[in-house]
Amino acid sequence: ATGWHNCTVTRTGAGWGNHYVALSCPTGPFTDKWHSLNDPQKDEMLATSLAAAASDKRVQVHIGGTLHGYNRINAIYILKN
Repeated sequence: ATGWHNCTVTRTGAGWGNHYVALSCPTGPFTDKWHSLNDPQKDEMLATSLAAAASDKRVQVHIGGTLHGYNRINAIYILKN
């Protein structure tokens, strides 16, 4: 599942010292799967995921390796449509 994916944010939030986003990708390898946000920018990425969820916009994410047993999101961008 590494690489770039266009997804829908199904859930997002913080807990246990980490920030998480659950994503569904219609053409990707997962449905409603939790991912962790990369530490150096986790606050900014959480804000982006919250904005996407609130506005019902899809996101483009880059998924790297794993962190705390979850796939790690290295970058997240809101898509216009």
